[in-house]
Amino acid sequence: MFPFSLVSQFTIVLVCLSLYSLHTRITLCAADNWNYDYSTLENPDHWADSFPSCAGKKQSPIDIDTESVYFDGSLSPLNVNWLPQINGTITNNGHTIQFNAGINDSSTIQSGNLPRDQIYKFVQLHIHYNSEHTVDKSSYPLELHVLHINSNSTIGADNTDPRQLAVIGLLFHQTVEDNLILKPITDLIPSYLMHEGNTTSLSSLDLSSLYSSLLQQGYFSYPGSLTIPGCRETVTWHVLPISLGISGYQLQIFREALEQTSINRPVQPLNARKVVSNIVTYGRNADIETAVDSINEYNKISKTVRSLVIAVLVIVAVTLAFGIIVGGCYYFMHRKRSTSSADAALENPLANKMSVGDTSGHNETEINNKQDADSGV
Repeated sequence: MFPFSLVSQFTIVLVCLSLYSLHTRITLCAADNWNYDYSTLENPDHWADSFPSCAGKKQSPIDIDTESVYFDGSLSPLNVNWLPQINGTITNNGHTIQFNAGINDSSTIQSGNLPRDQIYKFVQLHIHYNSEHTVDKSSYPLELHVLHINSNSTIGADNTDPRQLAVIGLLFHQTVEDNLILKPITDLIPSYLMHEGNTTSLSSLDLSSLYSSLLQQGYFSYPGSLTIPGCRETVTWHVLPISLGISGYQLQIFREALEQTSINRPVQPLNARKVVSNIVTYGRNADIETAVDSINEYNKISKTVRSLVIAVLVIVAVTLAFGIIVGGCYYFMHRKRSTSSADAALENPLANKMSVGDTSGHNETEINNKQDADSGV
């Protein structure tokens, strides 16, 4: 066991989260004038008094309302490359039990809701009880935060890049059996980490099993902050919807080591942010909503077009009907006149005959006169 103390020769004790980015060490520090004890004026409700960033508009944690989650079909699965055995140190810093990865660890994540061309290096993990994130206003006994930093980041505590950090949030429900992922940590606590400032080494942390059991199931994601002072809004969160099991014994070990009833920040307003997911079965479907809007707009246009088409068809039908009626009337009137003439001829045969005879006699007289003229008479 290695002795560990925060810089006690100064009047202000600093709590540091040691982050490593490739070969560059980055340290985020917050003065140790904050806690989770609501009997003091340094509890989460007063953090913003000393740390203005804690009053920002993109704070974490949040309540994940699954009915308001937007499905985004363009989100890819998290590409996780955690080593099966991660070396590092475990610390009881008085606020949490934290594992810091060794500087040579090469565990990484990428894709998900992160910039596609960026790789994030695993830095540390720590626990909160009860859970900080809630799902549909339901909390869990414990939440594990697995923190990664953009491998291109070289800026220190004043970094304001909203994509600098990527944190995976894992929720735990209580079971009878121990959690095997956390067991290497909880096994060390009773002997080495029961007091604030204690630290020890660990060389067998295995997070790789999380990939097959949970990460392939999808995630909720949103832009947020660190959940401790100074609450910097530089985190892309991936919270997994399926909880893991942890035994009551392990939970009790964490509580006894930290000697606090709870170590969790209350949920913060979502404000104008959206929680997105690559899980089709959760919440609102942004793609479907867009499609529905398009269909509705199409239906409006189609309705207008249909009305115009119907109007034209009615006009054509009326015109055609009118033409048929007029044509029919003309046909029947003409036929009636023809029939009347034929009937008149049948009723006066003698007149017709006389007309023919007169014509013949007239012709015969003309012939005789012509013969007389030719003979000189």
